[in-house]
Amino acid sequence: MPSITDIRSTVSRVLASAGDVVRTGTLRRATSAYDTASGSVAETVSEHPCRILHDSILSRSIPTAELVALDDGRMIWIADVAVRPLKNDTILVDGETLRILKAEDASAGAGAMYQAIVV
Repeated sequence: MPSITDIRSTVSRVLASAGDVVRTGTLRRATSAYDTASGSVAETVSEHPCRILHDSILSRSIPTAELVALDDGRMIWIADVAVRPLKNDTILVDGETLRILKAEDASAGAGAMYQAIVV
């Protein structure tokens, strides 16, 4: 069985060889933090660079029933991100903001690539 390092290395090599179809993006996550100075909760946003591969032949791996249930959504692949993408995170890519409806690890638990449905 390949190690997590092997899986991540393979994903990185494949994305590097894919050329312009892989886009640079930013995953944004709304967070909140307690502000001790004001004594209130401050809303913040954390940003994480990532690489995005738009819907392609790879999306055939998601069950058709799930795509029908999310008929407004479309598939993207998220890689090289420091955090696991979550529902309601947003992706900024090519001047567009996409909201994640669902994201799942697509790299055997290695966290190297995620399959996401976005709107």
